[in-house]
Order: sequence, then C-alpha cells, then structure tokens
Amino acid sequence: MARHLFCLFCTVLLLAAAVPASAEETGGRYSYDFDLTFSLNADAFPAVMRSRAAGYASLANRLGIRGNLAWSDETKSMDLDAVIYYTDRPSLTYPIRFFGTRSWLFCTSPIMNDAVLFFDLNGLMEYAVKVKNTLALPMPYLAFLYPYTTEYAFSGVTRAWQQVIGTFRKSKKVTVARLQELSELCAEEFKNSPHPQRWVSALADGSESPDAIEAEFASLPGYYQLVTGGKPLSVTVGKGSETWQDSKGQTLFSREETDDSLSLSLALPASENGYEPAFSLSRSGSGSAVSFTLSARVARAEGWEDPQEDSAAEEEYAEEEYTEEYDDEYAEAYDAYDDYGEGYTTGSDEYDDYGEYGGAFPDLLLDFTAEGSDLPLAFPADASFSVSASMRGAAYPDFDFRVIGETKADGSLTLSLCKAFAEGDEPATIFSCTGTAVPAEPKDIPDYQAQSLDGVYNIFAFNEISLSDFSHNVLPPLVRSLFSFVAEAPTAACQSFLDDLTDSGVLDMLLE
Repeated sequence: MARHLFCLFCTVLLLAAAVPASAEETGGRYSYDFDLTFSLNADAFPAVMRSRAAGYASLANRLGIRGNLAWSDETKSMDLDAVIYYTDRPSLTYPIRFFGTRSWLFCTSPIMNDAVLFFDLNGLMEYAVKVKNTLALPMPYLAFLYPYTTEYAFSGVTRAWQQVIGTFRKSKKVTVARLQELSELCAEEFKNSPHPQRWVSALADGSESPDAIEAEFASLPGYYQLVTGGKPLSVTVGKGSETWQDSKGQTLFSREETDDSLSLSLALPASENGYEPAFSLSRSGSGSAVSFTLSARVARAEGWEDPQEDSAAEEEYAEEEYTEEYDDEYAEAYDAYDDYGEGYTTGSDEYDDYGEYGGAFPDLLLDFTAEGSDLPLAFPADASFSVSASMRGAAYPDFDFRVIGETKADGSLTLSLCKAFAEGDEPATIFSCTGTAVPAEPKDIPDYQAQSLDGVYNIFAFNEISLSDFSHNVLPPLVRSLFSFVAEAPTAACQSFLDDLTDSGVLDMLLE
C-alpha cells in the first residue's frame, strides 16, 4: 500500500510540472507570482494508514508556499524563488530557491548558509537504485515518473534512429538493411551503455515479472525481423500525415495532424514472447482549451501460446509415460542416484523453480490510460478541467487517480487530487491545493546548463572531502532551521514522520 501511495503522490507531483501552462508571451519568457495553501484529507486514506496520515495532515494543512516561477523557452532554463511558511504564523518563513534545466537542478537557501546544492538529473536513476538497495525506499518510481530519465537512458537509441532512419519529409521505402543497421547499433548500446541497462534493471526489479521485462528488452535488437517479415517498410508522407506499413499493407504507425488536432497510433506485431505493443494519442483543441486521450498497452497476443509451456508439458507427459514402465531394478537405481546429494537439481526441478518464481509470463505487462478534459491553453482563465490516469499490469504498481481543477480569470485556482470514481459519484478528495497564480514581469533567465560547478555540492556524487566540507559549513545551519521548523510542527506530524523513518530503516541507519 505504501508503495502504491508513493507512486500516486509522485505521479501527481510530476504531472503538475509536466502540464504546459502559458502566459502572454514576451520573447519566450514567462513569469508567475503564486501563493498556495494545502489540505490533506486523512479520512480518504485506507483505515490502516489513517492514523499516520492524520499526523501529516496536521502539518500540511498549516503550510503555505509563495514566490515566483519563471522560465525561458530560449535558454531552456527555469527559476523558482519560493518561501515556505506556516499560515497561522506567516512571519515564520523558510526561503528556498531552485533553478536550472531539465537535466541540471540547483538549490540554495539562507537556511543552509547560501550553499548551492547540485542535482545532476542524468544520474537520477543510478542514485534512485542505490537508495532503494540501501534503504529499501521506492525511489526508482520517482525517477521513472520524471520524463527526462527515460529520454536520457535511451538517448543513444534515439541518436541511432536519427543516424540511420532520420525524419521523413517525403514518401520512401525503409530497407531491411537499414533496419538491420539500426538493430546492430541498438544492440551495441544495450550491451555497452550502463544507462539503458540500469533503466531496464530498475523496471524489472520493481515489477511483478522481472523475467518478462528483461526478456522483452533483450529481444528488442532483433525485433525488426518480426516487424518487417524480411521485407522493406513503406513510409507515406502527406500534408500533416505520416503512415508506416509493412509489405502486406498492414499499418504499423500513423500520424494525422491539423491546426487544432493530433492523432498518433502505433500497433506492432507480437514479439518473440508474444507481446503486442500498442499506443494511441488523440488531442483536440478549441482555441482556448485542449483535451486528450492517451493509451499504452503491452499484452500477449490473443490466442498466443508459449512454446516453453508446450515444451514443458511434453516433457512432463514423456516422464509420466516412461515412469509407468519402470521396473523394480530401475526404481532402485533411481533412488540410489537421488540420494547422491541434496544439492543436485534436475531439469524438472529447475522448471519447478521457474514456475514458482513466476511461471509463464503474464498476459498483461502494461495497460496505461490517461485522459485530460478542457485543459486551459492560457492562464489565468475561467476554466474547469480534469486529468485522470489508470495503470494496470505486471510492469508497474497498479494505481488510479483523478485531478480536478478550477481556475479564474483573476488568477485564483483550486486543484484537487481525488480517488478514482465512477461518473455520477461524489469525488472523495485526498489532497487539494488552493491559492493564486498571476502573471508577473518576465525575467531574463540565463542558460543554467552552462553554470559553473565550482564550489557547488553534487548531491549524487559526494566524496570524503566534499562530505566533510558540507558537514562543517552547511549542515549546522540547516539542522538549526529544521529544528525551528519541527519545533513549530504538530506533535502528531513528528510522530508520523518518526514512524515512517523507523519502518523504512532510515532511523536505524542514522543512529548507527
């Protein structure tokens, strides 16, 4: 349950960061002043978690955050200057600033002696895996939910595609030789680069069927043979459209785009393990708002039979048939051989272990759907919108969520995370955010990708020298600020936090 809740929380957190918002453009620069407060409904949690959630709610319901968020399309950089405060004691504030790009994030604050912390998001997955292995915290879920993590992990595959296939501006054929060249480059990338390897391992480790996940990715380099059938693919390009077809005329991929709509569809043949990948996206806009529907599914093809299962069944039948013909002499010899040693494992036992580990691969690896309705294209605006998502399958923990939002032309807004509910049912709010966000004077945002790393603390790569320096110069003022924050926090929130630290093993590690 805690794993699912963490996954849900991270999904909503990153969804808020990923939803595009726009103001009146001024040279590709945007800026908003905001002031937000929060409400956590402990009664919406399962009974087993309600007491601990109530502790967190006693704190969250007293907190607010205000400041300015600015970003630049030209430099691809952002700057968030914020102050966290207690709503019943607004003079008690904790300033913090985040700035950077999607791959480099910096953090600084007076509460930590104005030191600059550096988060190299290229290493987020590696760090997340280390945290999970050390503390058993589900950090890889957070890494997966940050889109850049996947983009970075497969950047080598993307480069290989651009190098061999490229972008089509007119209709043409894609030869089998080119697809084979792409396959070889991808195989080299999966073999030699730690980034896709780490991504796949983390996904498999958190899934219900790690063998199926690893087998699917291992078969990717040779998958083109099943897609092409040994023959070229046809690519037809038109005005706002692109269609890929195999030699039999079956459509593998299609794109249709107009000024106010977009439609993408992907349907590929079954892999060697029988899984058919399918993806679709449709988006439509009326000028002031946009709606979308997204679906991604990886499931066994209907009627597909696992050759391993058939082979195992044949072996089992042959063994039973042979066993019936055993005479006493053979039975005695078999018993003597069976006593040779407890460590000996027969092929049959290996299959039994495999079946106990997961047996046949699951029919469903992934079934993800997301829908957005009436999302405003400009803000502030008078609008009511919703975003919902659902995840099923063995590859990732199941979850459902729905966010309902309402904005006004004066900049006021309300966002509510609700339990999934059927149409007509009254939504049960888990968490809500209310406040204002109004356009401000745009700022010049530098290219933080060119930021010097001299004197910053690389959080994902501490060594003995930097850790000693951090402990001496940054940790003391940070701890004092945290103590002042905790001193004002409700006792119930502190107790919930300590309980979670204890359950996760973090507290024992800190006390050792």
